Amino acid sequence: MALSSLLAITDYLFLGHIDHKYYAIVGVAAIPFTILSALLVGFGIEVNRQVSSGNQLNLAKVTLLALSVCGVLVATFNSIGEHLFFYISKDFPMEEVRGYFSWLSLSAFPLVVIFIGAGFFRGQGQAVKQIPFSIMAVLLNAVFDFIFIKGSVGNSPIIGCALATVLADTIVAILYFSYFFRTGQLSINKKLPNLFVKNTTWASLDKLFSVGSLFVVSQFFISMMPIAEASLYFAFQVFLMPLTLWSHSYFEWVIHRKAQGLKYADRIFSLTTIAVFLGASILLVSLIRSEFQYAQLFALLYFVYLGSFWKEREYCGSLFSDNRGNVSLTITAIQKVVFSIGLLLLFVSDNLGLIAFISLLSFTMIVQNIFLKRQLTSVSLEV
Repeated sequence: MALSSLLAITDYLFLGHIDHKYYAIVGVAAIPFTILSALLVGFGIEVNRQVSSGNQLNLAKVTLLALSVCGVLVATFNSIGEHLFFYISKDFPMEEVRGYFSWLSLSAFPLVVIFIGAGFFRGQGQAVKQIPFSIMAVLLNAVFDFIFIKGSVGNSPIIGCALATVLADTIVAILYFSYFFRTGQLSINKKLPNLFVKNTTWASLDKLFSVGSLFVVSQFFISMMPIAEASLYFAFQVFLMPLTLWSHSYFEWVIHRKAQGLKYADRIFSLTTIAVFLGASILLVSLIRSEFQYAQLFALLYFVYLGSFWKEREYCGSLFSDNRGNVSLTITAIQKVVFSIGLLLLFVSDNLGLIAFISLLSFTMIVQNIFLKRQLTSVSLEV
C-alpha cells in the first residue's frame, strides 16, 4: 500500500501542474485497474503460502502461467471499450480515459511478476529484500514521469504518465526475474502443485471482495459526479493516503501495545494526530485551487472522516487484542453495507454530490465508532 501511495502521489504531482482534470481521469481508470490487479494478486499470495510451507516452486512456470492469465484479462478488459466506463459523468473526456487505461493495463504484466517476487520474499521470511525493488520503482516512476509528462510523449500528458508506469514496472519486474535466475528459482525441476491454480483463484477473489469492494463502489459513485468534484475527491484521496496508512499502522500499534501491556500518553497522541490531519486538509485545499465552490466544506468533512477512520482503527485494534475481532468485523461490514445503500438511494433520488457523499461516509463512520466504543465499554464493565 505504501508503494502504491508513493507512485500515485508522484503521478499526481506532475499531472496537477498541467490540469486538475487529470486527477479525475486517473481516478476513474483506477476502478477497472483495481479489479484487474486484484484478479492477479492471488499469484503472489499463493507463492507466499507455498514457500512458507517449505515447498519448492519453479518460478518460471509460475510466471508463465501468470502472464498467460494476465494476457487474457488485459485483452478482455480492453475489448469492452467504452462500455467499461459506462458509469462516468458526461463531462469526462472519454477518449483520454480510454487511452490512459489502455496503456496502463499493460503494466499488469510486470505487476504480476512483482506480486510473485514479493510473495516469494515474504514466504522466505525476508520481506526486507523487497525494499530495494520498491525504492527503485518509485525513483524510476518519478524520472519517467518527468521525461514523458513534461515531454508530452504520446501527444498527451496522461498517456505519458501511463507509459512511465509501464516502463518503471517493467524494469523492476526484470530485476525480480534476474534475481530468480541467479538464485536458481527458474530451474527447479518440479511441477506446480495440483491446487495451485485453485488456491490462486480463491485468493484473488478474496482480495477483490474483502479489500477492493468498498473502494470500487466509492470510486464508482464518485465517477458519476461532475469532473470538478471528482478531481477534488481523488486529489484528497491520493495526497492524504499517507494519513490513511498511518491509521492502518496505528491499528497494529494498538494491538502491540495492549499485548505488551504498554502505556503511553493517549491524549497527547490523539491531539497531535488530529492537528496533523486538520493541517494537511487545510494545506491541500489551499494548494489545489479547486473549481468546486464548496471545496472548503469538503475539506472539513474529509478531515472529520479521516479522524473518524483513525478512531475506528483504534477501537478495532482494541477489540482484536481482546480476542473479539469477530465483533469488530461484523460492525465494520454493517457500516459498509449501510454506506453503499445510502449512496444508491442518493443516486436514485438524484441527490448524489460530493458533499452528500463525504457527509454520508463521515456519518456512518461516526455511528460505527459509537457501536465499537460501546462494545469496548461493555468489556471494561465486565472486567
